[in-house]
Amino acid sequence: MNYQYYIKAALEKLKDPAERKFLAALVGGKILGIALCFSLMFAASMYFASSKAPAQTPPPPAVSATADAPLCGSNDEYNTCRSSGLNDAAQART
Repeated sequence: MNYQYYIKAALEKLKDPAERKFLAALVGGKILGIALCFSLMFAASMYFASSKAPAQTPPPPAVSATADAPLCGSNDEYNTCRSSGLNDAAQART
């Protein structure tokens, strides 16, 4: 397709002051819309960053493994990782 015709027609339209005014209003509206969108995103991020939700509190400190009972030991029969309390009680019964 020959685009030279369309480029020449657009350049001819830009010679008309009314068309230039229309183009300036169109491009200016686009720029204002994008600026408004970015400012709303910025304001929303500032609003949500300033409040701390309860889910964002730091977790309690983890239970560390002792030397006699590592959390993940290679001596386990099935090579599974034991948690801190429940599996220790179950193993004590056996």
